[in-house]
Amino acid sequence: MRLTREPVAPAWHHLPLPDDPDQHTESFNRLLQTHDGGVLIGARVRGKKHKHEGTNCDDWFEVAQAGQWSIIAVADGAGAKKFSRVGAQVSCQAAIRYLAEQLGVHELQHRDEWTAETFQLDSGTNIFTESDLGYVERKLHEAIRIAYEAVEQAVLERSEGERVEEYRNILGRDLQVNDLSATLLLVVHTVIPYKDNSYSLVMACQIGDGMTCAIDRTGQVRLLGVPDSGEFSGETDFLTSKKFVNEVYLPNRTYPFFGPLQLLMVMTDGVADDYFPPDPELLRLYEDLKSNGVLPGEQDATEEAGETNAASAADVKLLNWLDSYYVRGSFDDRTLVALIPGEGN
Repeated sequence: MRLTREPVAPAWHHLPLPDDPDQHTESFNRLLQTHDGGVLIGARVRGKKHKHEGTNCDDWFEVAQAGQWSIIAVADGAGAKKFSRVGAQVSCQAAIRYLAEQLGVHELQHRDEWTAETFQLDSGTNIFTESDLGYVERKLHEAIRIAYEAVEQAVLERSEGERVEEYRNILGRDLQVNDLSATLLLVVHTVIPYKDNSYSLVMACQIGDGMTCAIDRTGQVRLLGVPDSGEFSGETDFLTSKKFVNEVYLPNRTYPFFGPLQLLMVMTDGVADDYFPPDPELLRLYEDLKSNGVLPGEQDATEEAGETNAASAADVKLLNWLDSYYVRGSFDDRTLVALIPGEGN
């Protein structure tokens, strides 16, 4: 009798980054102390498929602390577009830079009461009627428009001089704006003294897929956005679809959160899809981060970041966890930014 063997699945490779223009790094991580003594951590890693094929990571993120505001930008380049990583990078950088300039000196007015009426929308513009909140929302929308302009500028810079041939040789044509297609999630956070406690105010706006969520002190998950879908199943919309970057579309994609906050998370679909459906799976994500030592304890979150502080290693732990956790069928780049408020929140 002749014995036969079952075919063995090919091994996954980990090939180096290609020698292409605009090469991304393999991974990146960042940690910031927030103005209220909390911690803002973020990490991105090259996905399993990109490692196997020897291609670049398409994700990018940026974080900043400006005055009383923590600012987060997360983007995911379209996998079918050769230079989408450039769009992800420049859009995040431009949006963060603008929001840091505009919000760094902006303070919210004191209120004895924060109610549903505080977040009332103007019937004409669909923008928050309270001037201080409306200012923040408008700056979010302007940041998205500036991010789009940064993508256009990146194309122009690569369409002049000696660099033109680099892209023509790879694409077989001139570089176009759609070659830099990427999603964009923008989130701002501040802390407000209220009722002898500290409440978080979060405002989020997004184009494309990915997820922003707030977990309050009672353990409830609040989604701060709805992923945009394209014309066909499995598609998403991108920043480079200029029709979305307008005063009609963006207010409908803006979500606030106000209350005692336990954790704020912003992620690309490489993580969001692994924890779907979001309720209750995002609570499982929270527990996974805690059980793997990624989230610092309260005493760490209120100390200064330093080499020996457990909080200072949180971004490294996040990067290592993102690069190692296993979910069947999960091959995409992974990016996650998490904000843990200070002890009084």
